[in-house]
Amino acid sequence: MKTINLLILLGVLLLLLSCNNEKENTESVEAKNEVAKWTLDLTEANISVDDIEFYELGKKDVKLKKAVPGIAQSAPNYISYIAAPMDGIVSALYLNEGERVKKGQVIMEIESLEYGNLLSEFLKSSSEYEYQQGRLDRNNKLLEKGITSQSDMEMIQADFELSKANFVAVKTRLMTLGLDSYEIENLKNSENIEPHLMVRARISGVIDQHYAELGMPVKAYDRLASIVDPTQLLIKGYLSPEDLNFVAAGDSVVINRQSDNTVGAIISTIASINPALDENSRSLIANIYVEGNGSWPLPGENLRLEIYSETPENLLAVPVSAISWLGEDAILYVFADENTLEIRKVEIASSDDTYSFISSGVSEGELVAISEIFTLKSLVRYNEFAE
Repeated sequence: MKTINLLILLGVLLLLLSCNNEKENTESVEAKNEVAKWTLDLTEANISVDDIEFYELGKKDVKLKKAVPGIAQSAPNYISYIAAPMDGIVSALYLNEGERVKKGQVIMEIESLEYGNLLSEFLKSSSEYEYQQGRLDRNNKLLEKGITSQSDMEMIQADFELSKANFVAVKTRLMTLGLDSYEIENLKNSENIEPHLMVRARISGVIDQHYAELGMPVKAYDRLASIVDPTQLLIKGYLSPEDLNFVAAGDSVVINRQSDNTVGAIISTIASINPALDENSRSLIANIYVEGNGSWPLPGENLRLEIYSETPENLLAVPVSAISWLGEDAILYVFADENTLEIRKVEIASSDDTYSFISSGVSEGELVAISEIFTLKSLVRYNEFAE
């Protein structure tokens, strides 16, 4: 009985040892296959490293180019909307759409009963102020001679201050309507005052649109016209949120028409980038300012922008010709020795027409193949089928 048990125990031990050896052999074969899969032996191929051009990875002065759409708009402070200062009727139009205008030039008149009442109030307050000023001066002299009492003088001073405050308030209201001090002073001496309010241009430029026609009634703050100064434009470039990893204020920009390359490109820089997504386009907006020449770009024109950014410190630039694809994996062929290339999976952070920018998978100083890529990929496929 003991002999039988001993034999059974020896059989179990031999079986366990056999399974363990098979497992080790299997792992060894898999490891060898994995190594063979990610290296390329050139000794059996009709190609050598001398036939391949290599590129050394390093921190080279390479600009990342990003092509994005854009649109031209009038720059802030270079577009002006003219609003009606008060209720009235458009009684005269002096300039038509498309005509040039200078800052302060009258572009239309509004006949307004409200303006007429304000003029009447101004003349009354002006007369009252002048009367109280003269009264104050006369009583100051009488006070010095002891004819006017101090209490009377205080009442006169209070009347003067009240008339002054009323006059200044009415004058300020006239100035908010666009009248300057010279015009306001002339109102005092004018014998024929008409309730026609002059509407003036706030900037120099071109009349873009009229929103009110002759004889049309308008209310205070209704839009009357718009003026555009085409000498300064704002170009808005539309970026994806991922572009913020590479694009920054100060990057250079080449601006072209969307479909016409016959017009010379404009070179500028990104002035700023809005921190939040635009509600309409769901994009980040890069703001670029350019000088306009009146012919291009025009406000509202669609443009093509090429943004050139510095390569981030954590990325390595490699020519696009070096990239090969195995399924969804981007790979590079890295020099190992005179007979062997390593096949490396890499992560591409961004690409343009010339370079791909690698975030992981290779290191600075390594040599990657940039020629014979099709041949190398064919060898990889052949080896896969041979296995």
